Amino acid sequence: MTAFAIELVRPFSPAGLEESRKRAVAGAGLLAISAMALYLLTGPTDAGGDAYIPLAGALLHGRLTIDARSWIELVPTDGGWAVPFPPVPVVFYLPVVAFMGVQPWNAELGVGIMPAILGGLSVGLAYLMLRVRLAVKERPALWICAGFATTTLWWVAGIGGTHLMAQTSAVLFLLAALYLGLGDRWPALAGLLFALAVGSRLPVGLALPVFLYLYRGRSWIFIAGALPIAGLVGLYDLARFGSPLDFGYARIPSGPGLVTDEPWY
Repeated sequence: MTAFAIELVRPFSPAGLEESRKRAVAGAGLLAISAMALYLLTGPTDAGGDAYIPLAGALLHGRLTIDARSWIELVPTDGGWAVPFPPVPVVFYLPVVAFMGVQPWNAELGVGIMPAILGGLSVGLAYLMLRVRLAVKERPALWICAGFATTTLWWVAGIGGTHLMAQTSAVLFLLAALYLGLGDRWPALAGLLFALAVGSRLPVGLALPVFLYLYRGRSWIFIAGALPIAGLVGLYDLARFGSPLDFGYARIPSGPGLVTDEPWY
């Protein structure tokens, strides 16, 4: 195991460090583009199965609810239908919808396009983190990223849709925060990125102890950086459901009752 670890990580001389970083950036870009192409080519091309596009349109017009879409899990409210998922992934669609508007469902952005883009960026960022932050040698880093790109991330980024777009958004933001954390850089920005990851998929919050350790001694700066996003998400939930901690999951209809009435719940 010790011999493998020595082989896996290679120390760089100051003269070779800059060249290694250039190669790492170039390799990260190539991997990102390759992964995006893989996800786009193998994923679905249908549209209308994503709640974030209509939500982006609603937010741009000052509303928090969307029109009913029977094939998406939504929560009925007095003003329409609420999207019962953390809202952060919608930020990627705001500029798209500002440009193209909310089209009829069969003319919207394909459900796999945005997740494919984020998934590819995550692969490139993972490679950059391995090479620059952890000094992993080129070939092992490529193999690790190949496994990362073609296992769960392939399915998540390729299929997309509301649920899996949230997952790819969380992965990208979490990797960005981890890249900063491993370099002990910019704790406030790392905290903001971590909050964006949690605001994409709530279970990502379980990674908090890792960042408190990485920024030990400055963890309060990290937490301060996360507070603005946490506050905005809390206000979003408060405006919809009267509580900053209620995302609406337990309000999703299922048959004559709610999803929480299902025996498997």
